[in-house]
Amino acid sequence: TVPSWIYQYRFGYDAFGESNVGEGSIPIVDRYSGKDELTTQAHLLTGYLGYPMSDKVDMGIALSSTTHSRDGGYATSRRDEYSTTEQRDFYNFSSQERNQDYSHWDFAYGLNIKFNPKFSGGVKFGYLSGDAVQDYTAVDTSTYRYNIPGVSENWSDHYRGSKRYQRWKRDGNTKYGGINLSRDFSPAGQFNFYYRYSVSDIDLNSYSTIRDTSYYTSQYKYDTLTYEYYSESQTIDYRTGTGKSKKYTHDAMASMRWELDKKSTLNAGIYFSRSKTDITSNEPVIANRWSDYQSEVNDSVRYARYYRVYEEKLLVWSNHSTYWTIQIPVILKYKASDRFTIMLGVNRVLEAWDITDQTTAYFTTRQTTNNGSTDTETNFGERYTQPDEKITEDYTAIITSLEVSVSPRFSVRLFLGPEYEDEFRIAQWWLSFKVTP
Repeated sequence: TVPSWIYQYRFGYDAFGESNVGEGSIPIVDRYSGKDELTTQAHLLTGYLGYPMSDKVDMGIALSSTTHSRDGGYATSRRDEYSTTEQRDFYNFSSQERNQDYSHWDFAYGLNIKFNPKFSGGVKFGYLSGDAVQDYTAVDTSTYRYNIPGVSENWSDHYRGSKRYQRWKRDGNTKYGGINLSRDFSPAGQFNFYYRYSVSDIDLNSYSTIRDTSYYTSQYKYDTLTYEYYSESQTIDYRTGTGKSKKYTHDAMASMRWELDKKSTLNAGIYFSRSKTDITSNEPVIANRWSDYQSEVNDSVRYARYYRVYEEKLLVWSNHSTYWTIQIPVILKYKASDRFTIMLGVNRVLEAWDITDQTTAYFTTRQTTNNGSTDTETNFGERYTQPDEKITEDYTAIITSLEVSVSPRFSVRLFLGPEYEDEFRIAQWWLSFKVTP
């Protein structure tokens, strides 16, 4: 049998397939490497307990817990494939790491009262406590070199490095309560209503450190003149923050349910929600920024400049926002057979935000140096007020599902959330299994 590779050139092998280079004798340069990964892990636990206190009053409690963790990273390392050690060399490395952790416990208690065979209502109260932590790390490094500094007549050398680490933590609770009503207005129709009010208190903590450095130097010769350039700059920023967020939310919904026939059910309603959020935070900052530039001709300085700003300050941030939404959902459920049930839902959504944002900087020290001249300011303030922001949005969401009854006690349901912007895609999907003891 004639091997297929005999018709094409194979580097490092002779015509008989034998290696003609020794192991390790071929120089290998890493031109590109990288990673792109994201891992999500979650645990959700829910328990219910109900007890009939009488023929008309039922009592129930619920306890649920959620833990969610998401860790991911993205990195690239690239070296110019046309570079040579003697002439040009380019290298870039960039990476991002993000870790997110969330957990909460939710306890709720409720009563349901049957006023008559066609009318019932209930109340529910609950308390949710949880926290969320996010860590973000970013590194960006690049180097460029043309010829060899100090050896070649014409050369240049450039370096840029940036490192950033940020951490956010949220820890708080939500207290909520609500009522619900249900009324059968015909053998095939039902009216439902519910209202819920909640208050959230959240403690905010943050930490950030940023270091950004840039360096450049070069030399070239023309006739009898030698030109040299040098520049360097750096930014260092350290800050920590604490604050509080308080949110008030009203939710209400009224809906109707009709059994159109033995196979079809139609649900339609209107949902309204309004929330107000107040956020305040204090963030001490130490920031140092400087740049140094110099040019020479035949070792004689032609131009030089040094500029530096050093600041110690406290940033007080105040953000107030109001949000409301009106949604009109319509859901049609059709039982195609004893085994298959199809659902199609359409939801028209209207949303609006009203945001005010203001930051006040209280400076302990601001020191500015410009070519040897230093100006120092102490104990003063600056206010930055953003224009009031008003945003509105409207769109239509679609959801569909297919339920398969494998047996009278076991069923499988697939939910699909399609989306269309530039192209059609399945934005979300869920697969659930239901077992009835």
